[in-house]
Parts: sequence; C-alpha cells; structure tokens
Amino acid sequence: MDLSKNTALEHFDLCYNKLSGLDLSKNTKLVYLCVNMNKLAGLDVSQNTVLCTLALDNNQLKNLDVSKNTKLDSLSVISNMLTELDLSKNTVLKTLWLKGNNIPCESNVVGLENLELCCFGMEIS
Repeated sequence: MDLSKNTALEHFDLCYNKLSGLDLSKNTKLVYLCVNMNKLAGLDVSQNTVLCTLALDNNQLKNLDVSKNTKLDSLSVISNMLTELDLSKNTVLKTLWLKGNNIPCESNVVGLENLELCCFGMEIS
C-alpha cells in the first residue's frame, strides 16, 4: 500500500487485512495508527514523531523501535513475537498492552510514572 502521497494523513486504521509491509516514512503528521490483525513482521515508525496512539495487535512483529515516538501515550502490541521493547524514551505513555509476547512486563514500566494500565491480562510481579 502506497501512502507516500498522503502526507497530511493524521489517522490511519487498516485492521483485518493481509498487510505484510507498510511504509509510513512520508506520513510525518500521523497521530493515530491502528493496523491490528495483519501480517506485519516489522514496522518503521521513526519518522512518525507526533504519533500518540499505536495499535499493532495480532501481527508478526519481532522487534519494534518506538524511541523516536516520545508523544506516544497509548501502545498496544498484543500477540506478536516481541522479546524486548525499550520504552525508556516514552515517558508520557499512559496505556500499554503487551499480552501474548515474550516480554517481562515489569522490565518495561520502570520510569513510566504516567502509566495507568499495563500489560492487560498479564501478571505483574
């Protein structure tokens, strides 16, 4: 899917498709992205620095870098293949869903004082 000409795009919701790749590098105004239930193995959101909501549930993500997404306040990556996720730059994060990955929840919440909900469906020790 080519979104490169939609540079003013702020909200994008394309769930329940068979997307295996998505180039969002030209969509720098993107605030909301929901691409749940696709086949994404990776996604580069480093150019989407104003992104506030990111929902990537039920994909095939093995890694995700959200270090440039410092405005991110909601992140959902339920049922992927993630083994680590660095959230140290995401200090305004309020909601976080990690269920269905191999990530120790407690290692991701240190320093996230604004967090209201974490790891829905997982035990936090």
